[in-house]
Amino acid sequence: MPLDEQDKQEIAQLIARAIADAKEPPPQMPKPPPPTRFMVAGADINTLGHAGPTLPQIVNLASGFTASQPAGNGNQLNVSTTTALHSGNGTITAAAKTVAITHSCASTPAASDITITPTSTSTVPVGNWWVDTIGATTFTVNVTAAPGVSTWTFGWCARIA
Repeated sequence: MPLDEQDKQEIAQLIARAIADAKEPPPQMPKPPPPTRFMVAGADINTLGHAGPTLPQIVNLASGFTASQPAGNGNQLNVSTTTALHSGNGTITAAAKTVAITHSCASTPAASDITITPTSTSTVPVGNWWVDTIGATTFTVNVTAAPGVSTWTFGWCARIA
């Protein structure tokens, strides 16, 4: 069915309106306010109301971290750690249930600062594992059952704050 003149005009108006609408910029979204709290390398920092050459308020500073402001850099905050990590691998041999690990830490780590991560399975399940006899240079890793004809290997990490 052919279009009459009125239909052609309505289509032209619709096309013109669509083109005009496409040229209008989209409505602008309001910009969110700048953040006032940041978590940076173990420090929860509140900058709300901060201006000038003083340190922003440090809300929480994780254990082993320090914060300082370099001279002449009013908006710079240095967050650093004195935490030292030492790590390595260990093996409990087929018939053994313990192994002494030399940790090389500058001081004696707490039991809660030593992590053991198994890296193999053994022919006999070793059961539970734990750390004891923690000293200035070594700690002992223990298992409930000897690993059988194979060995039980693990990674370890000791953290000193």
